[in-house]
Amino acid sequence: MADLRWRLCLVVAFSVVVSRPSTATRAGLPESGWWQAKESKKLQSAARKQISAGDYAAAERTFAEGFRQANAHHYVVAAERYLSGVAGARLARRDYQGALKAYQESKRAAESAQDWLNLGAIDFNLSGLYEEVWDLDSAFQAVQEGLLAANRTPDAYYEPELLLQIARLSAERSGEGAGGKVAADPVEALLGAIDAARRRDQVSLEANGWGLLGVRRLQTGDLSAAEQAYSRAFYLRRLFFPRDLGFSYLDLGTLRLRQADVSAAGPNRDRLLNQAEHFTELAEEQDSRGAASLNAFLLRQQEGRIRLARGDSGGALERLGEAVDLAGQWRRGLPMAFTPIGGATAEIEERVFSEFIETAADYGIKTNNSKWIAESFLAEQLTKAANLGGGRALATGLRKRLPERFWPTLAQLRSEEERLEASGISDNPLCDRLRLELTSMEAEANFGLNFENSENFRSAESLTQYRRGLSDSEVLLSFHLGTQQSFLWAATRNSLSVYRLPPRDRIRSIVRSFREAIESGNEPAHRGTETEAVDRRAEELYAVLFGELNPQETAKRDWLVSPADALLELPFAALVPRKEGGRPLYLAELHSLKIESGARPSDSAPRRPSGSDGSLVAVGDPIYNLADPRSSGPTGLWRGFRSWFGTTTAQPSIQLNRLPGSGREAASVAHLWSRSTLLEGADATKERFEQTLKAAQPGTIHLATHVLALRADSNQEFLAFGLGAQRGPELMGTSEVAMLNVPGALVVMTGCESAGGDLRSGVGLENLARAWMLAGARAVVATQWPVRDTGGEFLARFYENLRSDAPAAALQKAQIAAIRSGTRSSAPAEWAAYQVFGGGVE
Repeated sequence: MADLRWRLCLVVAFSVVVSRPSTATRAGLPESGWWQAKESKKLQSAARKQISAGDYAAAERTFAEGFRQANAHHYVVAAERYLSGVAGARLARRDYQGALKAYQESKRAAESAQDWLNLGAIDFNLSGLYEEVWDLDSAFQAVQEGLLAANRTPDAYYEPELLLQIARLSAERSGEGAGGKVAADPVEALLGAIDAARRRDQVSLEANGWGLLGVRRLQTGDLSAAEQAYSRAFYLRRLFFPRDLGFSYLDLGTLRLRQADVSAAGPNRDRLLNQAEHFTELAEEQDSRGAASLNAFLLRQQEGRIRLARGDSGGALERLGEAVDLAGQWRRGLPMAFTPIGGATAEIEERVFSEFIETAADYGIKTNNSKWIAESFLAEQLTKAANLGGGRALATGLRKRLPERFWPTLAQLRSEEERLEASGISDNPLCDRLRLELTSMEAEANFGLNFENSENFRSAESLTQYRRGLSDSEVLLSFHLGTQQSFLWAATRNSLSVYRLPPRDRIRSIVRSFREAIESGNEPAHRGTETEAVDRRAEELYAVLFGELNPQETAKRDWLVSPADALLELPFAALVPRKEGGRPLYLAELHSLKIESGARPSDSAPRRPSGSDGSLVAVGDPIYNLADPRSSGPTGLWRGFRSWFGTTTAQPSIQLNRLPGSGREAASVAHLWSRSTLLEGADATKERFEQTLKAAQPGTIHLATHVLALRADSNQEFLAFGLGAQRGPELMGTSEVAMLNVPGALVVMTGCESAGGDLRSGVGLENLARAWMLAGARAVVATQWPVRDTGGEFLARFYENLRSDAPAAALQKAQIAAIRSGTRSSAPAEWAAYQVFGGGVE
């Protein structure tokens, strides 16, 4: 949880500025005397008192005055250290954007002045900031850079804090596939950091270490060991640092609640819940006095959990609802960069919103209470919309504000990623550093830009607006998958219902089993042999997901489906509601289907006419490898010949298989438009594509290309264009797609799994379909698995339908024609991979 990331930050945030004079500036510099002069020492003393009192706003003003005076005297090191103090004060107030901007400016000055002492402290605090917003990769890279800077100066008295930060990040990232960068045993790393703090007599740091070790023990279910660690932290704080007792109280409250959860009903469980409540109240009291810097939404959430454990569902919902409101406010202050937005949105959904949503929906069903049904639905929609809304604001800002150095840095990262992929290596420190630089530039470019205002979802007006955004023919079907139970909401213009579904693990299992069975239809050895089994699974899955819908809901012609988790992998069109005349009647035959991104329907949003209006840009059959006869580079045989004589050039980057049918597909699509640009072969490059988009502003973009995911532990996907300067395919990642400007365009991607991405609904940004919507697309058609390279017959039918129909209806008609063709194309594997994704204005 966020507060655990907070404990070390404030230790170092101000240490260089208010430390003993001998470490303030390097000896011999003119400013070293000024630093110890009366006026400067007065500022440092005032800041020290303000920090001790928890008055960080006053401390920021004091540091700002020091920064002004140091600048007036042209004292560079003193100025950048006072600026670091400004950043620390902002960080203490959780002004993440302001802190990041000040730290970045101070870091550049420290690097220029070779002020390694302050540079290490800045990197440490940047690590804490990134970790606070759940960008663990950036946090890990920043603290590693801090350690490198600290190793260049003998005065880095905060080195134990750096080591503890590395140990904590190792514990948090231990299950995330960090490519060998994480300590093999996070517990041993934490114990080592605790021992280092003890040997240096840094008692506050030792207490923090024990608290973090307790968190790790609690995460692994070792409640006894967690209590021992928490108790050590508590006693150290009580004796030496009572100001930090709020952290211990919150920890002990969490522990008692967990102990109550595993305890049988009776006096012992009641005693544990009473203690959990008491410790949580003490933590809140400590925080209200400014003696701790606890996160308000975590306190409210813990109070809600205690009430829920007591059986007080109504009281629990009030507290959990307050936690959601506070979490929404917290999220609006995040640094506006793609990675923090994605990570924080996912974590907030998982840690705060999900608990409220599941509790409210369950209580609403049990009591038939329309208020809690509505609030659970609106909270679910808010979590899905938050990432899209923030991402749109971010992408719009970045198009205007990115510094020039962003693009060569991005090009360097892409080149290095391609080189590593060709070598079979997942990652390296250079990639980590470049990603951190890009995240910093994104956030700095959008300083002052916030998430779109999160409306008070707990109001009746919010539900009314959602309903008005739906036409009479539409039903919005929104899913939430939970560990104990899942839910489906059905919203129409005049009604809202909620239904209970099986737990997440069961739905994951049946969805993936069904999808595997569908995809096997692409393989000649399996074709036709498992048709009945697939149809039976399709019927069963439909009954699980939609079997409880009432007739008024199932009668709606147009279904807007808002999936979650494994349901993002589900080809909804291939589900079977019933059989008719002895054959399966597929969902695609009964309803048009659009996968909703989470954008909120609006009664004031204009509906854009459909059809092939405007121009088309189509990309197909790029040159993907040097063996392609169209390539100007050496063939594979010639490369081997040159290698034999020792004259080979650098190892080429990724080499992909050619997609010859994609050229025919793109050409056939281009013929349907009066104004079209066809990029194929040597013209199908990233640069040509970007230039064409800027010049033409096309109404439709058709991409018949490979889609890649270079890192197994990454959510980033890439469109692959033709060979570039590195003699490998040029890649365009999701963040680059989001920064394009394609207002109102329809985007069609027929590459491998172009609708794929991270299964956490909050991180839809890392999904190419979502990225195109951030770029302004009104709708995206994408495939969930590799489709047969047919030359474009299915898509030609879709585009013909598009002349008179919206994308979802046009796709439905193309799917119905394939189903009823009586040919190989009637198998779900041939047509069910295509889905329409919405989120823009249509």
